[in-house]
Amino acid sequence: MFLTKVLLAKNVVDYIRQQILRGAAPRLRRPSVFNEKENEYYEKLFKHFDQNSDYYLDKEELHNLVNFQTNNEMHDCDISKPFHKMDINSDNRVSVQEYLHHISKCRMRLPRKHEVEEIFNIYDSNFDAHINLDELRQILLYMGENYARDDLRNLFVSVDKDKDGLIDNYEFQDLIFTKLRTK
Repeated sequence: MFLTKVLLAKNVVDYIRQQILRGAAPRLRRPSVFNEKENEYYEKLFKHFDQNSDYYLDKEELHNLVNFQTNNEMHDCDISKPFHKMDINSDNRVSVQEYLHHISKCRMRLPRKHEVEEIFNIYDSNFDAHINLDELRQILLYMGENYARDDLRNLFVSVDKDKDGLIDNYEFQDLIFTKLRTK
């Protein structure tokens, strides 16, 4: 009887493993923050950058995905902190569920004031204490917000109080803590 249960369990594990390798693995619960279209987008994006089709991203694959999302070349040291944050079970790879969980967490909570200043300084590429439209797009993508080009431009104009075509740190904080909170 015991041997039968062991053999049955082994067959079930083998069956599940084969399903995963064939790409027919059952879908796990998705974060409820996203609508169906967003879920599909993030899953397709994940699958596109999963180069070896093992349903996991290693550091290099995640690096490529982040570069695509931010349109910015990042150094390997820049990706290690987000990689370890996403890798919930510490297996040195990020599953689609871990990726979706991270993206949904970014969308659900607004960052703290010091985090906003840090993000602003990281993306202020020419260190002039201002960010332009492209830098704002990169920041919002990093935070899990995906705006169409026209919507982003309208948001930018509404935040640019002094109409100089750039957003300073105070305008950026107003955007994060006021405009995005009401979105």
